[in-house]
Amino acid sequence: MIKEPQLVEALHSKYKSVRNFFEMVRFDFVVDEDLNIFLMEVNMSPNLSSAHTPPNKAMYEQMIFNLLSLVGVARAIPASLEGSPEDQNNMLVSERDIQVYSDICGSDTCQSTRSCSNTLCQLCAHCLTADWREHLKAAFMEHVSRRNFRRVCPVPLTQEEAAHTKVQSESDLSEPNWLMDYWYRGKCLQDPAWCT
Repeated sequence: MIKEPQLVEALHSKYKSVRNFFEMVRFDFVVDEDLNIFLMEVNMSPNLSSAHTPPNKAMYEQMIFNLLSLVGVARAIPASLEGSPEDQNNMLVSERDIQVYSDICGSDTCQSTRSCSNTLCQLCAHCLTADWREHLKAAFMEHVSRRNFRRVCPVPLTQEEAAHTKVQSESDLSEPNWLMDYWYRGKCLQDPAWCT
């Protein structure tokens, strides 16, 4: 950031806008056994090559796409993932993006072999059907693409309200609508931006 004025001045003759500058850095942290966080280093030129670390491919692609979206270079997200290459779909919406309720899904109740019949476990990764994965990925894309729109259903709520979910048998919603409502509540608990 110290060099920003010099870079903007050097590029000003080539570009009409002086807002074309951004810099990506990577901060590496370490967490000790007491959950203290320490900064190890700052990488001014982070290596994001998926060839360098193949397991991080989707994360690197999401990071680059989100950075370019943030600075206004890559804003278009397809309205539908249908027919898109699998790599592109995974970059736009990963399994991590649709996971909710890690505490419930990690519990003994949801880890048992018969857990998928329990409505509270149905959003756990091992219980999600391929069809429901696609529904949740579409809902995720709808949320990130909504711009100035707000959803009507499931109804907007606060994080406090999201924490109080009626079990499906006590709800007026059909089972699929209850499950989608339950998912949105889980996303709301993770991030308040999902509450509205």
